[in-house]
This record gives sequence, structure tokens and C-alpha cells, in this order.
Amino acid sequence: MNKIYFLLIVLLVSFSTANAAEMWEIGSPAQADIGQRVSVGHDRLQLHVPESFEGRTANEWRNVFTAEVRKLVRYAHSESRVELRGSATRFDFDYTKDCIDVQVYRSKDLKPGANTCMACHGNDFSRTAATVGYVNQELTPEPYRRGLATVYLNDATSNAFRGEVNHWVNQHMMVKATVSAGTIEQGRHKLDAKSASIGLAGTVWHRMTWSGELNFSKADTYAMRKTFIGKIGYRPFKGLKLSVGGGAFIDGYTQYGTEMSEMGLMSMTLQKDTPGQLPNLFNTLKDDSFGYWQFSAEYEYKF
Repeated sequence: MNKIYFLLIVLLVSFSTANAAEMWEIGSPAQADIGQRVSVGHDRLQLHVPESFEGRTANEWRNVFTAEVRKLVRYAHSESRVELRGSATRFDFDYTKDCIDVQVYRSKDLKPGANTCMACHGNDFSRTAATVGYVNQELTPEPYRRGLATVYLNDATSNAFRGEVNHWVNQHMMVKATVSAGTIEQGRHKLDAKSASIGLAGTVWHRMTWSGELNFSKADTYAMRKTFIGKIGYRPFKGLKLSVGGGAFIDGYTQYGTEMSEMGLMSMTLQKDTPGQLPNLFNTLKDDSFGYWQFSAEYEYKF
């Protein structure tokens, strides 16, 4: 119920500022550029599985706070709740995620089509930018219930350094590349992990953004995984952004580097020590193709 109240507040505030909306004020696609703003948002993610697994569900609810200062530093904190339900299982956990990014390079050239008046509104995107950052995740599970049995899981953590470069090739499209490397840990298991993505992002008209990328992720002792990720965002009013997106796990679920990889990380101890206790969803989909949907609402204030 608190999430519903949160979304209603966001919508009411957005309607109140609609008259002041700038038609072109769309922001940077895929968070490629750091500006001067604060924002709050709510994400809803839902696993999309083959028809043979109808009745098994995995849902995530996430609240996000972001602050960007002086076109240099971005800090984001999110709190998430994940619930997996099977025919005889209950696999729930919470996690927090903290990210800090620093834009270490901004070209003097503006993106094609930009002009000096855009700088007054915070939309003076550099044609080329580079960002480095650090990400920490802390995962806290509830007891895992499988039929009449109860299994107590260990907390899990993930830490990574990352870097991103993006370049506007024309007025409406950029290319971007991201790499990250770190560790994932649960119980007595600690593994090195790395991830890389390459993709495109851009704008359509004055209110819409889009992005798409192909991600490669690899944790030690696991096979490399490929994931295609896409998102479309739309600003109906100044400050409010609504997004819909999703991802396709091409050859099985991940443990690092993508949305919903937290499910793979949280099940790592079970996979390594007692694979017979894994939920059937994990055993069957570990090498299969499936995906997820993501719906987001965000309200921002630029300063």
C-alpha cells in the first residue's frame, strides 16, 4: 500500500508542474550523462518464464533515490524486495544497492544539434563522456521454504568497480560501452566476476528516450552469460519520467552484472553445496532462454 501512495504523490506533483513543462526537456538516455538533479523513483520487475512454468513467479519492487552534483558526481541508493513463488517453494530476500559515479571526462564539443541556450536548462550534453564508479550490494534472505522443509541461507554481497564511455554519433543516437569487475560472495564462497556491455541509446522527438545493449557477464566457475537489455522512457510532464523495458537471458540466468542477477547470487551457496535443494525454477532455467519486464516511474528536480 505504501508503494501505491508513493506513486500517487509522484503523479500529483507532476500534474502541478505540467504548465511549466519544456517540450524538449527529456534528459540523458540510459543515465549516460551526469547533471545537477535529485530524483526519486519506483521500479517493478517481473520474471517472464516459459508456459510450462506458469504459476511460478519472481517479482521485485524497488525504491530508488539519486543525486547528481555539479555535472561531476552521481550517488544512487536503492532498496529492493524480491519474492519468488513456486508450486511448493517460497524464496524471498531484500537487498540494498549503493552506487557512486564520477564523470572523469567531458569533451568540449557538444552533441550534434545542441546549442548554447540548452546549457541554461541543463541539457548541454557533451558529445563524448567517460565515467568511473563503484557499486556495493548487500543481500539479506529470509528462510527458504521448500514444502515442509526450511533452509536458512547466508547473507550475500557484491562489490564492483565500473567504467563507461559514451559518444553521440548524431543528434539522436549515441554509442556506449560499459565494463565492470568485482567479487560476489555468499557463505564460504567468494568468486571473481566481470561484465561488459555495448549498445546504443538515443532520443525520439522531444519527450522520449530509448536504449538497448548486449551484456556479457562471467563469474568464476560459471559459464559466460549473454543478456539483451532494452528500455523506452517517456516524459508526459516536466519532471516525470515513465519507462518500460526488459531483458532476455539468452543462455540462462546470471549471477552478476544485470538486472535480476541477485536471484543467481542469492542461490549461489545452494548451487555449490546442496543443488538438490534449489527451487525447480533455478534447476530448469539455468541454461534456458527467458526474460523479465521492468516498469518504472521517476520524478526529478533539476537545480
